[in-house]
Amino acid sequence: MTCIVTDANPAVESFTWTKDASSKISSKDVYSISTVYRNHTGRYTCSAANTLGSSKYPAMLQLDVLYGAEIDNIPNQEPHEGTKFSITCSGNSFPALTDTDVTWTKKNNSINKWHGKTLLIDNINRIDKGTYVCSVVIKLVPSVGDAIDVTGETTVKVDVLYRPTVTIFPNFTQYKVVENSTNLDLDCRVTDANPTPTVYGWYKDDSRINGYITRIYTIKAVQKTHTGSYTCDATNTVNNSGPSSTVHLDVLYGVVIQPFKKNEPMESTKIVVLCNVTSNPKVTDNDVKWTKNNNVTFRRSGQHLVFDNVHRKDSGMYVCSVLITLSPTIGQKVNVTGTSTVEVNVLYRPIVTISPNYIHYNIIENTTNLTLTCSVIDSNPAVTFYQWYKNGSPMDGISAAIYTIPTVLRSHTGNYTCNAKNPVGLSDPSSAIHLNVLCKFFL
Repeated sequence: MTCIVTDANPAVESFTWTKDASSKISSKDVYSISTVYRNHTGRYTCSAANTLGSSKYPAMLQLDVLYGAEIDNIPNQEPHEGTKFSITCSGNSFPALTDTDVTWTKKNNSINKWHGKTLLIDNINRIDKGTYVCSVVIKLVPSVGDAIDVTGETTVKVDVLYRPTVTIFPNFTQYKVVENSTNLDLDCRVTDANPTPTVYGWYKDDSRINGYITRIYTIKAVQKTHTGSYTCDATNTVNNSGPSSTVHLDVLYGVVIQPFKKNEPMESTKIVVLCNVTSNPKVTDNDVKWTKNNNVTFRRSGQHLVFDNVHRKDSGMYVCSVLITLSPTIGQKVNVTGTSTVEVNVLYRPIVTISPNYIHYNIIENTTNLTLTCSVIDSNPAVTFYQWYKNGSPMDGISAAIYTIPTVLRSHTGNYTCNAKNPVGLSDPSSAIHLNVLCKFFL
């Protein structure tokens, strides 16, 4: 830079150069900067002096050093998915960076480009993960010489963090397992998460299973009480996954037959005996067969053994036999059987007859110790009371099976019947025996 004197008398004897109104930096008419650096930017003035004094108005020059572009490093970013995200590309240059100087691109994505110092994503998604490049091109236009394009770039890694997504494996909606199966594992599998989950939760029928915070939930021995709907969740530093899809664990078991009570129906009534079975799956009528001890021809099907009009010959021991098939989701089918016995004891009123069973019983007068017996042909339960009749009228004081006439008199002539009673009822009257007393004549 040359301090040119346009007029002076007498001639100039000295020069003074200053920068930014600071102290003197040179006393020559020419001020030279061998290599220009950005710190040379400033306001330069020069003045000249002769014997009459210094120039009244110093000459001034603003020196602007053009440079660029020094882009600042951007630390790696870890935004949460679903949030508003922005990163700004900044740096040192002169002239200063403007939005038109900056372009954002994404590595391995040649389609998308964004212009401006700030890259803004309103609702960042996991697919936005990647390495982004901030590219700067600024034009340096010196006062003398040709314009120069100066470039710079920096990269930033964007790792989008999001809560886990989980599912249960085996992923059966209905998971059928045979009771007493061992070491059944349910796996809370993470299909996606960033970062990796640190804690897991297990739930049965919407209630948390205490003590289980790992990915695998193991049932050492499956019991019917384990039946229920299972879900899991996982938690990372972002958030909880929320519940997985549901797996319904259906524990298969059988056969438990409820004990029977002894059945004692009245003859000619309807009797229904239920074979009450607990199992999963529930038994159907096709699963239940009835047999009768000591009767190879008796066969019935169905849970209910029905006699519409039960008869004494139906008394006996009946066997309920159950066969069901357990069909687990994984593994072989299993046949499970069970049996139980019920006694059917049909109750009925007595059947009686008189012995000796003559229709006409001729007996000589004064015969001693004549006995008539009210014989029970059949009765269930046993007879508890007898009644004797003569000529259709009850005979007072006689309630035993045997009616004894100590000495037969002609007054004993008549028609005799009897009946018997048990808790079910009174028998029909026996057939009648006509006692005919014969008299002796003495000459």
